[in-house]
Amino acid sequence: MKVLMINGSSNNKGCTAQALEIVAGVFKEEGIDSEIIHLGAEAYHDCTGCGLCRTKLNGKCVYDDVVNVLIEKAKSSDGFIFSSPVYYAHPSGRLLSVLDRAFFAGGKYFAHKRGSSVVSARRAGTTASLDVINKYFMINQMP
Repeated sequence: MKVLMINGSSNNKGCTAQALEIVAGVFKEEGIDSEIIHLGAEAYHDCTGCGLCRTKLNGKCVYDDVVNVLIEKAKSSDGFIFSSPVYYAHPSGRLLSVLDRAFFAGGKYFAHKRGSSVVSARRAGTTASLDVINKYFMINQMP
């Protein structure tokens, strides 16, 4: 079994990353392979709905960045954890842009696999943030 974890924070050593490292440690103890992808401070283009991923690019996004890496890794992953700090009562825009494009272009590689979300906050917005992230799982029938 392999679990792919996405850190939607710009801080690769922040609270969100630390939470994923704890989860990775538990997975290791249980004999479960895991990998963390840190989105970092890079800006990611949002999905424009051009449809080229579905018509000409065989499930790859036209913007060749971490999204295509994520789609490729999703093919061999059995589960996913998407994580984000809470910014202004919602997940990071970076995470949402990446997930929008990954699920639009390669949703079939996520469908019916396990999914979970983790958010980190100082104040309010955790419930709303979890709701937004969990919608990706619901839409793709991911328990």
